[in-house]
Amino acid sequence: MSDWKEYKLGDVCAIVGRIGFRGYTTDDLTNNPKDGAISLSPTNIVAGEIDLSKPTYIKWPKYYESPEIMLEKDDIVLVKTGSSIGRTARIREVKHPMTLNPQFVVLKKVKVDNVFLSYVLKSQPFQASLKAIIVGSAIPTLSQKNLAKISINMPEEKIQKAIARVLLALDDKIEVNRRINENLEQQAQALFKSWFVDFEPFKDQPFVDSELGMIPQGWDVKAFKDICVNITDGVHNSVKDDTNGDYYLLSCKNIKGGLITIGNNERKIDKETFEKLRNRTKLAKGDILLSSVGTIGEMVLLNENPSNFEFQRSVAIIKPNAELVSSHFLYYAMNAQKNEIIHSAHGAVQQCLFISDISNFKTILPSHEIMMNYTNVVYSFHDIISKNQQESRRLAELRDTLLPRLMSGELKVQDTDLINEMLEKGIR
Repeated sequence: MSDWKEYKLGDVCAIVGRIGFRGYTTDDLTNNPKDGAISLSPTNIVAGEIDLSKPTYIKWPKYYESPEIMLEKDDIVLVKTGSSIGRTARIREVKHPMTLNPQFVVLKKVKVDNVFLSYVLKSQPFQASLKAIIVGSAIPTLSQKNLAKISINMPEEKIQKAIARVLLALDDKIEVNRRINENLEQQAQALFKSWFVDFEPFKDQPFVDSELGMIPQGWDVKAFKDICVNITDGVHNSVKDDTNGDYYLLSCKNIKGGLITIGNNERKIDKETFEKLRNRTKLAKGDILLSSVGTIGEMVLLNENPSNFEFQRSVAIIKPNAELVSSHFLYYAMNAQKNEIIHSAHGAVQQCLFISDISNFKTILPSHEIMMNYTNVVYSFHDIISKNQQESRRLAELRDTLLPRLMSGELKVQDTDLINEMLEKGIR
């Protein structure tokens, strides 16, 4: 690394946060995008990318009060306080005006390659440096002054751009897969609404009254407990972490937009612990996972047997009875009932759903033939989704393998044959 130089983070960018007295309250928020700008929160960073599927909007007067943190393309944001401390992302685009909530800082006026610097912030050495300067036990916090003093190693700009180009190629493909999957999910949800909410193909049939309103004659209404073989939650017992482990212990925060996201800072466990947990949960293909603590209502359908992760008790595990209901039908039925699921939560400080709540949720049940017609259509969607998820995981593993080696100088961008070979194995 003789051609790399050491800098302080504050030497290569300006680190800016929301000024204390310019904080805001719920009165400053709005639900209408026309009335305000997006205010990023830590939940808007998923797997190192900005996710605006659930944006929060701050009213225009409050937005214009803090011009120093209005976000622009290629700005880099970093969570400086709370349980998500250290989470970071580069702003790829700004389709609607954006700002920050008080948990963030933004890196502006960057004097080096923005993309390269964004990967420096995600790297293990930098994240370790962050942990070393955290203050506060109840609410962990990073000061902007101490952030600016963190040492980082930087090569010449030509090398920065070359490293960024390699890593960005992987992240761009992951993002393409995410968008394809999101579109397929939306198509499956739209088809469910057409068939089982609006009943468009069945409007000429006689309808009867039910607990859930008028439904086609011959259909039924069933509680989840009557069409599932088991409804339980994740790991309750205390588990010892193993930073060198090959398995993950995830939480409700890892379920977002119908996907399981695994970042760089997840809890890791060893093989023995993983196998003990798997024997308890029996997590398997076809299970539906539902976030049941904190952020209620995020869900994912397992398209394959999970091989390297388990979930904590903040996630409910729903195992449909295949003889009575298909996993795909129940999954999209739950999506259609998402508002009901969210509003069934208990608690003022931290909301939660009990297993008994989930067991008593009810859904419409059409004839087996109609259900399977729907399932066959969306199964083809999920086959593509599953392949994209597998590829994205492989790409993320490759990126996370390349990142420390490139950032340490162990692997040089001049080693084009080796890098191209690794990329070809990942991108196919």
